[in-house]
Amino acid sequence: MRLSVLLVTLTAVAALAGCGADEPEAPETVTLGGTQASVPTDAVQRPWGMASRPPALQKAQTPNAADVAFVRDMIPHHEQAIRMSALLLAHEGLDERVRASASYISSDQRLEIRTMRSWLKAWRDDLPPADPDHDHSTMPGMLAPAAVERLADLDPAEAQVEFLVLMQRHHRGAVTMSQDYLADAVNTYTLETARHVIREQQLENAYFTQVVDDLCGSGDLATCP
Repeated sequence: MRLSVLLVTLTAVAALAGCGADEPEAPETVTLGGTQASVPTDAVQRPWGMASRPPALQKAQTPNAADVAFVRDMIPHHEQAIRMSALLLAHEGLDERVRASASYISSDQRLEIRTMRSWLKAWRDDLPPADPDHDHSTMPGMLAPAAVERLADLDPAEAQVEFLVLMQRHHRGAVTMSQDYLADAVNTYTLETARHVIREQQLENAYFTQVVDDLCGSGDLATCP
């Protein structure tokens, strides 16, 4: 039985590979204090427990408008989380819990983006064109660019707390987007992706609350809530 399931999965992935899966991305480079730093993109163990892998790529049922909108919106939402992680990881002297959290978010959400983009490519001949005027900045949890870029200017102790506080807000928005989408979902892949976002990002936020309380309980940092 396990072999049969594996063969079916591999066959589905191979069929979709012809639709153009993205190549692995090179590490992002950010500039901090005039110095460039590379941000790792390899997978890491999340610090709050065993990782739950994102849903595997499958074309599944013909998507409706809600399925497509969810994926198209979640990609830039994830990209902002990756940018926040890159800016934080360019700092030295971070608390290991925060560093590991940022590394995990960067790795996990890059993987999800690659899979979502491959899903869009698999259905590209059946999808309406994306609206170039769609304003992603109004999505729940999306942060002002200045708030994100400010992470580069803070000292490490303040930056790591600000990162966790901002990421919690960002995650709550992603959970809201996913929950709002569930009732209209048709495609199995996009539905499971939304459920994954809800489950994982709620767990992350619970862990971040504990870390923020710990970091802010022993000092007077301007970025503490």
